[in-house]
Amino acid sequence: MINDALASLNDAEQLSANLAALANHENFAIRALPAGEFLGTYVQRLQDRGEARWTVRLDSPDHLPAVVADARYLELALNAVVKNASEAIGDAVVGEIVLRVRVERGVQQMLHIVIADSGGGLKLRAPARPFEIGVSSKSRHSHVGIGLWFARQVMRAFGGGAQIVEAGLAGRSFVQLSLPCVTGEQQSLPIIASQ
Repeated sequence: MINDALASLNDAEQLSANLAALANHENFAIRALPAGEFLGTYVQRLQDRGEARWTVRLDSPDHLPAVVADARYLELALNAVVKNASEAIGDAVVGEIVLRVRVERGVQQMLHIVIADSGGGLKLRAPARPFEIGVSSKSRHSHVGIGLWFARQVMRAFGGGAQIVEAGLAGRSFVQLSLPCVTGEQQSLPIIASQ
């Protein structure tokens, strides 16, 4: 019983630390964000501060449309999913995280970003509910799952979404974040450069 109480306290401490890592005290402001520039800068920052045991790569078409997003919140959402990907790689000597980007044309043009890793992707204990708070790919009481929930909420606020998709060999599952592209009536949104 004492072990369960200590484990629950550890869960609460982890949750608090995770929430602090996602904290952003600035107002949520949706803008037209040049996706290619933003993602290129984001991946470069990850490479600069990343661990030597894994690399980060952007797999994207040359010309990407602007998307409807807030750059600060989009970066936090990407960070949450990239953190999961780096944990999936584990203690492997080498590994790779790839942001695969594609544009889906249709009534609403969408930009999809699949965050794939060489560690085999998600191994969720509750695969039917990967975006719920508390769902984790780690063992019980080793991590309080909040990152995927946060990423989905941010994407929904932009008018997009997040889902689990199969990609790569052997049906590996990864997170796909989806953002709406700027349409004709949204051309009046302020365009911001990535920071």
